[in-house]
Amino acid sequence: LAKLWNRAVINSTNNLVLVLNDDIQVTEEFFDLLDSLVPKCKGKITLFNRIFSHFVVDRELLNELNWFDERFLGVGKEDRDIQQKIQCHNITTPTIDSRHIETTQPIPNMKTYGGKYTKFNDIFFTAKHHEKKEPEQLQYPYYSFEVENYDKL
Repeated sequence: LAKLWNRAVINSTNNLVLVLNDDIQVTEEFFDLLDSLVPKCKGKITLFNRIFSHFVVDRELLNELNWFDERFLGVGKEDRDIQQKIQCHNITTPTIDSRHIETTQPIPNMKTYGGKYTKFNDIFFTAKHHEKKEPEQLQYPYYSFEVENYDKL
């Protein structure tokens, strides 16, 4: 999921990117809310329902935070990892409420915890943040170079 989110943001044609997972109910009012929200999102990550299933993110901020750590495989803890980075940078994350539909389907044949999250990610998160055995690694070292030189293409 971390890799998917990173690739979506990097390949977006806009600096502000809306990421929606499949467990949110989108109504006509949702788009009105989104229209009023977008101007306030520059330089921020804005969460829907206080969770990272759905969010609006400023691409430059995500680059500053070193993206979602793609060593989190499958589903789970990639959101807690980015929240740790946000807290370390003293960044506030505004939230808005929307209708969330809980999904409970794990990936087939995956070792899980909590019914649907990757056990590997739980172990990796502990090693990275509590035991400090997994140092942060630069995710996209050439992103800034690309941005600085894009107009030269």
